[in-house]
Amino acid sequence: MMIFRHTLWFFVLNLLMAAAGAAPVGSGFSYQGELKVAGVPANAAFDFEFALFNVTTGGAPLDTLTRDNLLVNAGLFTTELDYTDVPFSAAEQYWLEVRVRDGASAGGYQQLLPRHKLTPTPYAVNARTVQAGGVNQNAIAVGAVGNAQLQTSAVGTAQLGNLAVTETKIADAAITEAKIADATITAAKLAFAPGDVTAVTAGSGLIGGGDAGDLDLAVDTSAIQARVTGSCQIGAYFRGIAADGTVVCESVLAYLGITLRTVIDTLPSPQGEFANFTAIAIGNDGLPVISYFDSSGALKVAKCGNTACTGLATITTVANPANIEGFYTSIAIGSDGLPVISYLDNNLGALKVAKCVNVDCIGAATIATIDDPGNSVGYYNAIAIGSDGLPVIAYQDLTARTLKVAKCLNAACTGAATITTVDDPANFVGFYTDIVIGSDGLPMISYLDSTASALKVAKCVNAACTGVATITTVDDPPVNVVGFYTAIAIGSDGLPVISYQDLSASTLKVAKCLNAACTGAATITTVDDPPGNLVGSFTTIAVSSDGLPVIGYLDFSANALKVAKCRNAACVGVATITTVDDPANGVGYYNAIAIGSDGLPVISYFDTTNISLKVAKCGTPSCQ
Repeated sequence: MMIFRHTLWFFVLNLLMAAAGAAPVGSGFSYQGELKVAGVPANAAFDFEFALFNVTTGGAPLDTLTRDNLLVNAGLFTTELDYTDVPFSAAEQYWLEVRVRDGASAGGYQQLLPRHKLTPTPYAVNARTVQAGGVNQNAIAVGAVGNAQLQTSAVGTAQLGNLAVTETKIADAAITEAKIADATITAAKLAFAPGDVTAVTAGSGLIGGGDAGDLDLAVDTSAIQARVTGSCQIGAYFRGIAADGTVVCESVLAYLGITLRTVIDTLPSPQGEFANFTAIAIGNDGLPVISYFDSSGALKVAKCGNTACTGLATITTVANPANIEGFYTSIAIGSDGLPVISYLDNNLGALKVAKCVNVDCIGAATIATIDDPGNSVGYYNAIAIGSDGLPVIAYQDLTARTLKVAKCLNAACTGAATITTVDDPANFVGFYTDIVIGSDGLPMISYLDSTASALKVAKCVNAACTGVATITTVDDPPVNVVGFYTAIAIGSDGLPVISYQDLSASTLKVAKCLNAACTGAATITTVDDPPGNLVGSFTTIAVSSDGLPVIGYLDFSANALKVAKCRNAACVGVATITTVDDPANGVGYYNAIAIGSDGLPVISYFDTTNISLKVAKCGTPSCQ
């Protein structure tokens, strides 16, 4: 008997909404999901039924669509659904029920429960615009355009021709100091005649001179200070003015102890684009940088403008060819201070690396194919910078069912990397890999042995991870399936600490190693186990500024982002559990955590409802 599990749901429904005079957007939507057979991502063709209901349970379907022999690759599949016979109404709620059977089977379908609510995607309505020169003076009534109609600086030198403003156009006392930006009135803009300006007031900052009625626009620096420029972003306070006139800002989070949540990139479209597989690092400039994938097939990077990642981030498409690139993305800051990103080219089944050419990752990155044999490789990849300053990448060879490591020969990872198969038992290994450089300078990797349903750790014996690594089964209870969504960090005591999910118990667990190689019996702790909820998905771990582990993860049942702050280096005892983001939306998917330059956690994650990349900046080490 085949046991199917459908763990993730992503969908966009375009209800019949349109602006007046615009064509309807239609009822079709894209559906993407992940299918597992007996806990292992499926790789085959399957038959699907997608039944649409207007009730959560029971009832008769409004319509049912069939997709035969739909290809599932590494557990992921996508299809277009359009219930043309259903008159969608914005006043009614709908649910989708999915059924599946093996593509070679003619038997019955297995029903995947529960049904999932379909939610609408908003559409922007484009306003009509007026081209330059389209409005003349006869079309505007006297007094129709005033302060309320014009934003500050809306009319500048580009909007006014020479001598365009005359005495009859300006009401008495209408031009005040607040209405004129510095340096906007030059000699070419003035039609002075001798005697029009008879004197310059002493101390005004303007120096009079030349012929009668002339105005010298030089600035008297003894009367006027350098102009103050810049402003503080949300989440920062004004601390002072630098010598060049720029403002000096400081994060207010530590003082106020609040958490800020920011939408970094929203990608609504009829194709159902979304941001996922997020990874985060802190640049040498102290600002977060995030790599992520959107389903248009592109690898993107967002560079935050401040430590809290509020305001507008710099968004760059790093790789967007005909291939689908950016799956399982991971990011690190190279020894040269530039971001380096590992990712899967899904079409080629190859491991790739993108090396940014500047700290903001703007411009054309250096793209290198690291491993591309006949096998499908690069799944669940994770990157770190070795003690020798060179990138090292752990990943799964899906075809060979093994754990592999690639060691780059230079900072850009170009040329032939050193490829090593680290673990190749009869079991299917290498799921949910994460990599860290140990206190002894050697790489170590946490991962799931899917066949044994166990958490394992591989400790390399050299910087390139060649030779025979030390393989340790860290947690393998007799009945439970453990080791999902592993993440590893080095504690302040120099010993590894690993967060992961116990799928059978629906809990978040932490394993604390007793030595640098993680051999022997680790200290195992259940950190979060709320009644009835499935927690611990997409775990990510970092060591806070106070030396204690902090873990980000998804409460799958609540669709909420949570953080667990350990109270000691081993994470034993009762941790501090905080719900960081829990709107009506489904948030917390594919989260990644880092400790900011201010010592406070910053978390990137996916909002499945709004189809957007978000960042939460904590105001305390525990995110409370």
